[in-house]
Amino acid sequence: MSRLILLTTFFFSFIGKSSFAQCPEEIYSEDFNTPGYPGLIPDFLYTSAAGGTWDNPTYMLDGTSFGWWNIVNGVGDVDVYSIDVIACPTSEIEISIFLRESFGGTNIDLFAYDGTGALMDSENINLTSTYTEYTLNFVLGTDPNINFVIHCNTVGGGGIDICAENLSITSNDITPPVVADPMPDLFGECLGDFPPDITAVTGITDNCSPTTTVTHVGDVEAGTCPVIVTRTYEVTDECGNATLVDQIITLEDLTPPTASNPAPLNVECIGDIPLPDVSVVTDALDNCSVPTISHVSDVSDGGACPEIITRTYRVEDDCSNFIEVNQIITVQDITAPTASTPPMINVPCTEDVPVPDITVITDATDNCGTVTIVHLSDVSDGEVCNFETITRTYELTDDCGNSSTITQDIMIMATYPNISAGPDINGCEDEIIILTADNPDGATITWSAPVLDGVGFTSPIGSSTYTLTGSVCATACVITDDVIVTIDENPSPNFSADTLIGCPDHTVLFESIAPSGSVDCFWDFGDGATSSICSPVSHTYTSTGLFDVTLTVTTSNGCTTTLIYPDYIEVVESPVASFYSSSITGADNEIVFYNESSGADTYEWFFGDGGSSNAIDPSHTYTEGLAGTYTVSLTATNSIGCSDTYESAVSIEAPVIYYVPNVFTPDGDEFNETFQPVFTTGYEPYDFHLTIFNRWGELIFESYNSIAGWNGTYGNQGLVADGVYVWQIDFGLSSSDERIVDRGTVTVLK
Repeated sequence: MSRLILLTTFFFSFIGKSSFAQCPEEIYSEDFNTPGYPGLIPDFLYTSAAGGTWDNPTYMLDGTSFGWWNIVNGVGDVDVYSIDVIACPTSEIEISIFLRESFGGTNIDLFAYDGTGALMDSENINLTSTYTEYTLNFVLGTDPNINFVIHCNTVGGGGIDICAENLSITSNDITPPVVADPMPDLFGECLGDFPPDITAVTGITDNCSPTTTVTHVGDVEAGTCPVIVTRTYEVTDECGNATLVDQIITLEDLTPPTASNPAPLNVECIGDIPLPDVSVVTDALDNCSVPTISHVSDVSDGGACPEIITRTYRVEDDCSNFIEVNQIITVQDITAPTASTPPMINVPCTEDVPVPDITVITDATDNCGTVTIVHLSDVSDGEVCNFETITRTYELTDDCGNSSTITQDIMIMATYPNISAGPDINGCEDEIIILTADNPDGATITWSAPVLDGVGFTSPIGSSTYTLTGSVCATACVITDDVIVTIDENPSPNFSADTLIGCPDHTVLFESIAPSGSVDCFWDFGDGATSSICSPVSHTYTSTGLFDVTLTVTTSNGCTTTLIYPDYIEVVESPVASFYSSSITGADNEIVFYNESSGADTYEWFFGDGGSSNAIDPSHTYTEGLAGTYTVSLTATNSIGCSDTYESAVSIEAPVIYYVPNVFTPDGDEFNETFQPVFTTGYEPYDFHLTIFNRWGELIFESYNSIAGWNGTYGNQGLVADGVYVWQIDFGLSSSDERIVDRGTVTVLK
C-alpha cells in the first residue's frame, strides 16, 4: 500500500501541552460539529459551503448534522485528515474516535507517528453504516510529538465518504523521575547523629512534571556494632510515579554509658538488706541507646557493728561499652532489745520475796540477734509496813551492745493491820456492852481487860477506855486503837392530869414531872393516840372507857424509863337529848312537848319566841296571830355536867283574810276612787297578780303590786264606761307554797 504524505503538515502544526503533568489528561479533542476542522486535508475532498464537509442529519451521533467528508472520484490511498499534538515523552497515549460510512463500505487506515516519523500504532478499518469507536494505544518515546492520520484506501465518488465524531487524544505520564546524583555514604556512632535530610537528594529530573517531591521512606538496619543502615528516600512526580534512592550509613558506637553511684543505704540487720534493685541507678544515660543495668556482686568488708557491703551494678550499652557503679550498704544495729514488763509479785511479808529469776522475762526479742539477760538490782521504796514496793531490774543486751532495762514490781502486803475498835459507845445503866473488833486483814488481836472480843460485859457508870491491839508478820507490824464507853444513869419520870373523869370529847391536860436533862418524851394516851410533847400536853378522848396512860422519858444519851398509870382516865357516856311535839291544840296555839332524852339529870327548854322551861315534858302557848316557824331546843345534862342539845322546828300558820269590794266610783270626789283587794293576813305580798277584763274578755288592767288599785281607766282612753267588769287575783300563801286563784265582778259607777 502506497501513502501520500504531506510533510508540510506532518512536522510543523503541533497541538497539545507538555508543560505540566498529564496523569492522565486529554491533550486534544474534536467533536466535528462545527465546520473548519483543524487537520482536515481538503485537497482530496469535494468542497461544499461548509468547507469540505457535508451536512446531513442522517449521520448524526451526538445531535448535530455536520461531520462527513465526500472523497473526490477516483482518489484513493491518500491522507484525508492529519493532526499534530505534543505529549509528555514516554507517556501512555490513547487515541479514540467514532467512525462510519454513508454509502457502502469504505476502507481506511488509522496511523499514529512520533516526531521522528516512527509508527507508534495503526489500525485498518472497513467502515459500516454504524458509528463504532476505534482506539490506538501506545507508549510514546522520548520525542514528545504525535501525528494522528486518517488514510483513505477506497477510490472516491458515488457516495464514498467518511463520517467522524468525538476524536479524543489522552496522555498518561507513567515514567518515574530520574535521580542522576548518587547519595553519599555516612559514618558515625549513633543514628540520631544523622537525621533524615531530603535536600541531600539532588540531580532530579522528570519527563513531564515541573516539580517533584522527596520524602524519607525509612531506615533498615543490619548487623550490630557496626550497624549498616540503609536509608531510603522516595522521589515522586506530580502523577505519583516514584523512584527510590538509598543512602548507606555505617554506625559504630565506641562511647560507654554514664551513671552516678546509687545513694548509700543504712540498715540495722543483715535481713533488712533489700534484694538488688537496678532501679536505684536513676540517671544511666548512653549516647546512642538505652543502657541496660544488671547486678554484679555484693562484697562485705567482714566487719561487725558496723559491717560495710559494697553492691556493684553494671551499666552497659548495645555495643557492650559499660561502666560499673557502687552502692555502699552499712549494716549497723542501733536498736536495743525489748521485752514485756513481768507481772507484779505480791507477797505477804519480806521473808516471802523470791530470788531474782531471769526466766520471768519470757518474750525478750531483738531486731537482729540474740538477747542476754542479767539481774541488776532490787531497790525498795522504804515504805515498810505500808505496802512496801521493791523494784527489781533486769538488763537486756544484744550482740552489738545495745541494752535496755525491764523492771518488775514486788509488793509486800505487810502493812499495819487495818483494825478498828469501833466508835465510842454511850450506854445506860445496867446495859450489856459488846465490843467487836473490825479486823479485815485477819491480824492477831487482843483487848485490854476485862474485854473479850464479841463477848458482852457491864461497864461501870462513867467513862472507861478499852484498848485493841493488832499485829501481822510475826509482830513486825503492830498497831492499837481505843474505844471509850460512857455509861449514864437512867431517868425517873412522873406525871399528873387535871381531870380524870369526863364525857366523850373529854379534854385532859397532862403535866410531866421529868428529871433534869431529859430531852425526849413519848405519851401513849391509851386510846391509840400519842404525843412527843413533854409538858404540858393536852389530849381529847372521843370514846368511853378506862384508859391507861404511859409516859416514856429518854435522856440525851438515849437512856429510857417508862411509867404507866393503869385505868388513869375514865370517859362515861354523854346524855342524848330528844323530844317531839303535839299539834296545835285550842284556839290559843298551845303545843305540848314530850321529852325522850336518855342519860340526863336536868333539862332546859327554849321555845324560840323568848319562852323557856326546866320541866321534863312542858307545854307552851304561842301568841295568836304571830304566824311563823319557831326553833325549839332541849339541852339534857348529866351529873358530871355532860350535856347534849336537840333542836326541832314548829310552825304556826296565820289564816288567810282578805276583802274584795264589788263597786267603786272613780268620779274625782276623793272617795272610793280605786278598786283594790284588801288583805289582812296569810298572803305573800310579793307573789300577787291582779287582772281586770271588760265584758268582751279584753284585758284592760293588770298589776303585780298588792297595794296599787285600778283607777277605772283603760290605757290612754281615759275612764271606762259604767258597768260590770270581771276581776281575777292569784297569790301565794305566806305559810306554804300553795297558790290561791279567785274571780269576781266589780261595778263601775261615776
